[in-house]
Amino acid sequence: MAKYTASKRTVWIKRAILFSIFLILAIGISLAASYLFMEYFQPAPLAEPTEKKASGVTEPISSLELQEYETITKDQSEIYKGPLILVNNQNLYQFTEEDELVSVLEEKQADYKVSDRNVKVNQKVMEQLDEMIRDFQKETGFQDLLVASGYRSKDLQESLFDREAEAKGEQEASLWVAKPGGSEHHTGYGIDFSIYTDQGVSLDYTGTGKCAWLNQNCYEYGFVVRFPKDKEELTGIDYEPWHFRYVGVPHAYVMTQNNLCLEEYIVFLKQYPFDQQHLNVQDDQGNRFEIYYVESQGEQTEIPVPKQQKYSVSGNNQDGFVVTVEH
Repeated sequence: MAKYTASKRTVWIKRAILFSIFLILAIGISLAASYLFMEYFQPAPLAEPTEKKASGVTEPISSLELQEYETITKDQSEIYKGPLILVNNQNLYQFTEEDELVSVLEEKQADYKVSDRNVKVNQKVMEQLDEMIRDFQKETGFQDLLVASGYRSKDLQESLFDREAEAKGEQEASLWVAKPGGSEHHTGYGIDFSIYTDQGVSLDYTGTGKCAWLNQNCYEYGFVVRFPKDKEELTGIDYEPWHFRYVGVPHAYVMTQNNLCLEEYIVFLKQYPFDQQHLNVQDDQGNRFEIYYVESQGEQTEIPVPKQQKYSVSGNNQDGFVVTVEH
């Protein structure tokens, strides 16, 4: 009986040893497999978000540079004019004469469609609009683009809003149509695109397909999609891929590079007052610009401008002016 027990114990010991060896091997293989999976098959962790910066270097102004400036005077009414004026339901447009407006149909040099001769834009827009559509057609061969809308009077905007409100209710209408005085179209710098085929078929412009070229490249011509995706809480208007706004080449470039809507950009520019740092920008074509902000001083504002460089001044429809210098 003792011999049988010892033999049995020996067998169990051998089995335990074999089981332990097997268990160690299994654990080892499992750890190796886990390592290989983590190393080669798991997705890489997301990078920490980084703050986007405008292209170019921002540097303090030297005293030597200050001596190269002179002063011009702008009346308070000039705050409400220019390609950088912010117009929405909180910053209403101050209506002026239409003498700077031109008919797109009558002024256009490129071959594209316009809904009628009453579609008007600011004179500053025409050359860039022509160039953009001409290049778009050259790149895509698409000939059915239609400039459907430009400047709107207060009365026209009111009728459009009332019609939308009657159909959908005022709250829903306000997501798609600005209230009178709050429309981008009052400025003369906003345009709507549509599609109109040679067969007489009218389609919505969605910014997709061949038309995606316009939405992706419009900044090179000074335009931005005024109401982009994911900015509805800031603009107060749902995404409108068909509505383009002219702001000027360097500003469209900075807005696009930094994913800024116009509401954000006006605030962004106030970080660059004249007496501190200026925003220096170099666009995709190598063109260099200097941008700075001057706060309104009341009825008249003295604005420093360079003596030897070409510049432009735009109001922001709020509280000051933006100076853009070409280098």
